[in-house]
Amino acid sequence: DIRGLTFMAIANLLQSKPGDTGKSPMGKKAWELMECCQFVPVKYLSRYSSFAAGAGSAPSMSMYNRNQPRDDGDVPNSYFPKTADYGMIYIFEHVEGVVGTYPATEGFLYLLTTLIKVAGCPSDLGSHWRLRPGCSPYIEYVTDFILPRASGTARHVKPLPFLTVADEGRLTSRALEVVEAVLVRYVVPLALDRATLSELRESNCLTMKAANEELGLSSNTSAIFCPNDSLDEDDADDFSQDFNNICLYPQNVDPGSQMLEVSYGEPVSLPKTPGFFILSSLLSTSKGQLLQIIQKLISENGGSRDIQSFYGKSVMSKLLAIALFRETPPSFSNSREYNELVGRQQRNQLDDASCKAAMTYLLHSMIQQPSPAVLDFCFEDAFSFETTNCAPDDAVLWRERSLLLSMRILCAAAAREEPFNRAIKHSPKQLSVVPTLLFKGPIHGSYSHRFAEEQKVNTARLSQILTKGSTGAHGWNSSFNILPI
Repeated sequence: DIRGLTFMAIANLLQSKPGDTGKSPMGKKAWELMECCQFVPVKYLSRYSSFAAGAGSAPSMSMYNRNQPRDDGDVPNSYFPKTADYGMIYIFEHVEGVVGTYPATEGFLYLLTTLIKVAGCPSDLGSHWRLRPGCSPYIEYVTDFILPRASGTARHVKPLPFLTVADEGRLTSRALEVVEAVLVRYVVPLALDRATLSELRESNCLTMKAANEELGLSSNTSAIFCPNDSLDEDDADDFSQDFNNICLYPQNVDPGSQMLEVSYGEPVSLPKTPGFFILSSLLSTSKGQLLQIIQKLISENGGSRDIQSFYGKSVMSKLLAIALFRETPPSFSNSREYNELVGRQQRNQLDDASCKAAMTYLLHSMIQQPSPAVLDFCFEDAFSFETTNCAPDDAVLWRERSLLLSMRILCAAAAREEPFNRAIKHSPKQLSVVPTLLFKGPIHGSYSHRFAEEQKVNTARLSQILTKGSTGAHGWNSSFNILPI
């Protein structure tokens, strides 16, 4: 809870004031500080990892083997070993996942959303120790790790536990906020070679006008487009480079250096911007994982029709249980664990000091708070500074929030699909995306980083993708029923 509240406090301090234009210098500095802290462990997860190439010390695999249960068809609870080297992933899987509440991760996601809104996604982030600089690792952490785990679509790992359905909706909403913030700031340039800032702003205005007049999205335009004042020359350069497959040819790097990534002279694909990565996934003809997750979120548990009956009932049951707990406190002396400890003490299997320590630990575990201590969260509408308070246990509101964000993400993708598909078609070469991170357990000294997965970019209209039956990456045999057809 303290870590999550700290992230949220930092994010609130970075918020722009009404009337501010352009990117915040403090936001850019915050990106750099967060990169230095390595909350997302690029060293261990990068496809060009210096650790995978044999440099650095390995996390203790004995910890990994000892803490991975092997029941339920030999499926583990987590992907990664129980070591703090994995930063926020360690906290997510081995600390928060034990309890079923995720306040630190939610705070971190809120901070990511705020940084994207106030400072964009700097393309040079981490350039002094990464071969592939930029914010892509943080966005992939959300789209390829958090969202699959939160939605239950991650493979080869047990479903993520949640204490309540409110915890599930809250985590999902925080992750979707990051995706939405990235899409809102993405503009497809008019010129594919090198767009100027004026051309980029013109493209933003034309796309916004088409969304209003042709797609009927006038009520959502302010939520799915960024103002022209927030765009700068760096955005024009970065968005133009998306439509060229640019490779870097770094010099050989000593494995003992401080570089987090190495290539030994092999060409390294320059990462696309996070906006291009997300939009190409949503509009992919092979139905990318992100689109499948959003479809699942929209359609599960009856979609928007059964929110009150399903989620409201769950909240009411928990409130009744808490009320009963507070009126009739549990009797520690009548619990099974207490009697077991007393029996072991009477059989001289525990001395007095050990028995007292065990009882103290047990008593503390029994009086844990029923929900996170974070009492209020705020929804901030992008650039409008309108907030709505929401209690952390309000499952109905968080479910509605996740549905709203899912639909806004689809609207943002639909508004950009025409210029994006046209730009893909007129690109000089077949475009491809090489993700920066690989969310798999450590294989020290392997050469898996040399076989980076290259994903060809093939896109179509969103309406065609949603209505087309397809076998997804997770074995789904047909489209989710989210359209009234």
